[in-house]
Amino acid sequence: MILRPAVALGRSRPLGMDTPTPDLFDPTPRTTMVQWMRSNEKPRVRDFLMRTYLVPLAGYLSATSYRRLGEPRDVVAGFFASRLDRDGWLESWRDSGIRLRRWLMTGLLFFCREEVRRQQRTTAVEVEVEEPIVPSAEQQFESEYAQTLVRSATESARASCETDGLVRHWNLFLRHFVDGATYEVLARDEALSVGQVNGMVRTAMSRFRTAVGEALLMDGADPRELDAEIQALLARLRR
Repeated sequence: MILRPAVALGRSRPLGMDTPTPDLFDPTPRTTMVQWMRSNEKPRVRDFLMRTYLVPLAGYLSATSYRRLGEPRDVVAGFFASRLDRDGWLESWRDSGIRLRRWLMTGLLFFCREEVRRQQRTTAVEVEVEEPIVPSAEQQFESEYAQTLVRSATESARASCETDGLVRHWNLFLRHFVDGATYEVLARDEALSVGQVNGMVRTAMSRFRTAVGEALLMDGADPRELDAEIQALLARLRR
């Protein structure tokens, strides 16, 4: 089940998120994956990159002539495998100050150019070089990125609620934000007060917001601008 932002359900208010509290998050998210690499946790890094960026990067690649190199998801997987074998690859991103998704988009293009040259050396077939990257390619990436991140955050928040015995909270949250049920309807159906429903929905919302925030921080978002980042992400889903 994919969570939709509240405004997409006809509400005028945003997704019920409080002003962000950056101190709740890791203050140095850019170091997290580097630490994983140094701790011989490369599979953990690969899992995060594949889970978060495989589909958006494949969509991006599909909008360029590099799609002729092969099935886009296979090309992206090859890119990750190639770069994760390079010492200092993630340290280069950490020191660049660039958002991870932008850094990966640029890195993927370099990888594709390398692959074109490799194929031209090893085959008699002329491999067509890339056409200029059109704006729609980046738009495709950003749309896929927003959808992938929200799906992942929804699953993470659901699992968190289940682990902590908050399944009822999560179900109320889904009924409110996905199905559009009002607090009054939920209170009647669950034999709760409107205040109780509000509190339970906000508890589940906090889990969702934390999951989205953590993913954005891993991408290199500024903790001080996290609320604006979340709202911008959800706005992409409404286009």
